[in-house]
Amino acid sequence: DYNFINLLYCYGSGFMGRREEPIKHDETEVDLYMTGYNNYLDIRESIFAEVEEPPKNVILTGMSAGGLAVVHLCDDFTDWLTTVRYPGTADKINVKCIADGSFFVDAPGIDANGRNSMLLAFKSMVNLHQVEKSLNQNCLKKYRNMFGSLENSEFLDANGNLIADATTMCFLPKYAAQFSKNPILFIQSAYDTWQLPKVFLTTKIFGRRDTARKNTCNEIDKCDKRDTVKQLQLYDWI
Repeated sequence: DYNFINLLYCYGSGFMGRREEPIKHDETEVDLYMTGYNNYLDIRESIFAEVEEPPKNVILTGMSAGGLAVVHLCDDFTDWLTTVRYPGTADKINVKCIADGSFFVDAPGIDANGRNSMLLAFKSMVNLHQVEKSLNQNCLKKYRNMFGSLENSEFLDANGNLIADATTMCFLPKYAAQFSKNPILFIQSAYDTWQLPKVFLTTKIFGRRDTARKNTCNEIDKCDKRDTVKQLQLYDWI
């Protein structure tokens, strides 16, 4: 006696992109539009257009990048549902949010010369899709102030390694979830088999500290066990 609606996404910014101008793909000369947030607006209108009576319970959930979208859009979706689509139903519609496999951890890799692989990986995507407009502005203000000024977004260590970036941080659930008004349930494995090999233990792109170790693994059971154990201990501590 419930409705299940599944939305497919095709890129990692998770219905957050607000790029105003498309990018021309060099090889195919196809225009690439990164306007995921507009897709989200149209989708919610379409879903509830023919639902005349306010629903009693709504669960907004997503997996991986879709779960990131849930973290960022939970409050926005709830406010729209209870004040715009069904005005005056804030105390009648029960909205809950679930992010499945979406708690991407902001931590330097143990074998990456101090570089923060997750921040580096997401920073370029956040800039490409112009996600900042979709982020929680209170989050951006808080972490930019921590770095000394509203204009300063990055924080580097003495060697010039990126260890913090306010805009990218506020895209990650560790920081963004602090500002969510609605409760969010995170479903997350204690040892994320995607993050460990592909983010923390694969340092080919970002440089190596120990050239004797060959962590270019895509599966956790194929990673260098010496690094794997250390990273699991770090992940467990986080």
